[in-house]
Amino acid sequence: MSAALLTGVLALDWSGRDVPAASPAPRPAASFSAATEPVRTQNHPVRSRAAEVVRRWDALRARAYARCDLAALRRLYVAGSAAADADEEVLRGYIGRGLRVTALEMQLLAVAVLDQARGRLSLRVTDRVHGGVAEGADGTRVALPRDEATTRVLRLRRTATGWRVAAVSRSEPRPVGR
Repeated sequence: MSAALLTGVLALDWSGRDVPAASPAPRPAASFSAATEPVRTQNHPVRSRAAEVVRRWDALRARAYARCDLAALRRLYVAGSAAADADEEVLRGYIGRGLRVTALEMQLLAVAVLDQARGRLSLRVTDRVHGGVAEGADGTRVALPRDEATTRVLRLRRTATGWRVAAVSRSEPRPVGR
């Protein structure tokens, strides 16, 4: 395995994670209830409107990575988002090493609605990289390592094209059942 490939594999980090963009626009009357968004474990899959927003966004991000599409990645974020800059830097690093990340999969472990207002949504999300492959131009394929669960607060804004990430910050995980 080449050093560049290994370096690229280890560089994938959700340090700048922000949320949705070009996903379908949610129904105007939809509301996200904190009461229906409890923290859940891997054994009890997270199923909620808020979780679906995150999953759709993750799928669009994975597609941008697989296509090495910086413009598509940028569209997942609100203009000026520091998280967009960080995510773009990671993707540029892969591209610069001649790598493409395919089958990127985030495992959503927990989601809780912290706040919602017209066109804005704040979520506490716990997730981790669950799968993915870094592919070199020479055909070398290396599975991305699974990482530890990380909890972040995502601040999203709804646009005409869907939810976009405005900001991401670290958060302490909440115990299950609280």
